[in-house]
Amino acid sequence: MIKRVYYKLIELISSFCDWIRFRSFFRQQPNKKFIVLVSHSGDTGGGAPVVLYELAKELNTDSNVIFLTHTRGRVIKSCKKNNINVFVTSFLYKKYLKLINQYTDKIDFVVINTAVLYPYLSYLEKLEFPGKVVWWIHEGSYFIDKYKNKIKQYKLRSLRICCVSQIVKVSLESACQINGSKLSLLPYGIVDKGLLPVQHRTNPFIITLIGRIEERKNQIELVQAYKQLPNALQDKIKILMVAGSYDKDYLAKLDAATSDQANISIIGPIARDKMRSIYSKSNLIVCPSKSDPLPVVITEAMMYGRLFISSDGTGQALILKDTFKEFIYKRGNVGELAKIITMVYTHYNDYQPFYEKERSIYLSEFTISGTINKLKGIVKEMD
Repeated sequence: MIKRVYYKLIELISSFCDWIRFRSFFRQQPNKKFIVLVSHSGDTGGGAPVVLYELAKELNTDSNVIFLTHTRGRVIKSCKKNNINVFVTSFLYKKYLKLINQYTDKIDFVVINTAVLYPYLSYLEKLEFPGKVVWWIHEGSYFIDKYKNKIKQYKLRSLRICCVSQIVKVSLESACQINGSKLSLLPYGIVDKGLLPVQHRTNPFIITLIGRIEERKNQIELVQAYKQLPNALQDKIKILMVAGSYDKDYLAKLDAATSDQANISIIGPIARDKMRSIYSKSNLIVCPSKSDPLPVVITEAMMYGRLFISSDGTGQALILKDTFKEFIYKRGNVGELAKIITMVYTHYNDYQPFYEKERSIYLSEFTISGTINKLKGIVKEMD
């Protein structure tokens, strides 16, 4: 409790200090135009904030980016390291939006990231903001159902709602009754960090699961599959769970499920520039999510050239179901997941074609340059 109050106090102080800086920001740079990216979180453990940060970093090479984050986190340090203008908005977000509205002529476009930030859209609507706004929705059906009364085609002069995958698009059409013609697909990509050397089977064999510890990410399903493996195989496997944040109740369940498992460990958060080492030592990446529109972990696995197993609840599963059907299991089917893990372990050194195919799909579907080109195309359509 004391720790939570402390961090909240630090966030409030940061937001006040940042607001003082931001008040004179546009006046100090009279001849520049900016792209504004708004994140719901400063967490860099994975997910939407990481995607937006990677986009900011790449856009900032030939544009001026303002990165607003509703909460503090490691993304602030990362932005500063890459000379990206970063500010914590917190409860002062309306003041930021009011100033952005005042300086509309200096804004190329605004990207509001995730459905969670619907209050930002509501306030821009109240201000009658005349600029271009892209509302980039990453959430799956669970969160879309939760916010369905807030997700709508806000009455802004230029607004486009973008979905990171077909899963999101279908959910928005169904739960929110948004006409599909009003929606665009904007899958996110990541900057190509290159292939890692092929990882030969190690002892222990390292299976890695990356993502926030919560019901949706479904870490316990991997634990259950591990427990179904023969004891001799369990002894050869180590499961590493990397998390930037957690849901307290789900973490308690996960701790109970793993308390007697010496070969399962939880670490994190890990800074983004350190994640390469996690993939480097991993033999297999598993993503057992119940509902995950487009998890970064699978995209990174394809980029780095790492074997992966995905549930059919991910956005990538729709794209990969024909090429990698042996590595996609029906969510909830613990026995099937255990069977695929056994197959991968047994035939580990026979997967060169897998690496070539996944790298090819990454380059065609999930590069950051591809995302930027699609985003700029969507913005141009608003002219």
